Amino acid sequence: MDWKALLAELKARGWTQLLLAAELGVAQSSISDLGSGKTTNPSYSLGRGLHDIHSSERRPEPKPAGTETGETEVKAA
Repeated sequence: MDWKALLAELKARGWTQLLLAAELGVAQSSISDLGSGKTTNPSYSLGRGLHDIHSSERRPEPKPAGTETGETEVKAA
């Protein structure tokens, strides 16, 4: 499985690493490691979860800025 390509497609649909991590119950760093190629063989549950989200063509639920886990809107000074 090409995890980098799968994550790129999910990103294009609006999924952030933080949203994916929260949805799948893993650390954001686990998603980051897959995206960077540091990890090439994720756990079964992580790989299956990413595959299921990708296959379903689900998009994340829209949320107001600053309400996602650890994400805040940054405004230019």
